Amino acid sequence: MNGRWGWRPLTLSLFISVFVVACNVVSNISSTITPTEVLRVTLTLLQPRGPTETPTPRQSQSTPAPAPVTPGGDISKEALPELLDLEPPRCYAETPQTTVCLGLVNNPLPQTLQRVSLRIAVETYDSELRAERVITLEQALILPNTSAPYRSSFPVHWSDNLMSAVSLVSVELALDQSSYMTLVTEAEQGESTAERYSVSATIYNPGPDAAVNIRAIVMLLESDGSVAGYRVVSFDNRLSQGERMPLRIDIVPYSRSRNLNHYLYVEAQREPIENPE
Repeated sequence: MNGRWGWRPLTLSLFISVFVVACNVVSNISSTITPTEVLRVTLTLLQPRGPTETPTPRQSQSTPAPAPVTPGGDISKEALPELLDLEPPRCYAETPQTTVCLGLVNNPLPQTLQRVSLRIAVETYDSELRAERVITLEQALILPNTSAPYRSSFPVHWSDNLMSAVSLVSVELALDQSSYMTLVTEAEQGESTAERYSVSATIYNPGPDAAVNIRAIVMLLESDGSVAGYRVVSFDNRLSQGERMPLRIDIVPYSRSRNLNHYLYVEAQREPIENPE
């Protein structure tokens, strides 16, 4: 299931959203994107609560202001930092000496986003920085009115005097999405047990082109919408027009809540057509 996600100018997004789950990120498919149009901002959201077996609901987020648009109807690049909706991270004690923080980036805009990078930090209430990390979202594109998860681990023992924060480092409009195509998920099912959550589905390619570099992102969500875990799985399969392939992904949630929902998102690249010489 190891597939390397190639990045090139993005055009025509392809993803399928269906509620699923998620937890540990597969390390060998981490995104290798290096943002080229970097927007530096200071947009920080704090989450003052430490990890609990059943985390308390986060503070509600303000509704984004109407998006400024250019004459052609596009969101201006300068407006992106103020309009992007970042969910404060929720942190869990992964081991006695490590902490994992998870959250969501919501795209309330009418345009697709790409190459989103975030700064995740663990601080004391006196603003003393204990650890920080800059991450790039593994999900290639965030379609309008959809979300993408993020996750970061720190070699920090969580205590009651710590809090987490997230700020935006860079983001781009996905103006060129032609290398992507839409796949369909069928017969999707989720099953929860005492220790894990399993998602199964069938991926269908309606065509007309073959799909390659297929990637599935599954999230587990609390009843308040916070991320209880997620997992990213890549497939080496080549899916021709009209073909189907089964999918089954198991996720171990960080939260012990039994009231979890799942979200499934599948993205793939359009197989390049070789020009005859």
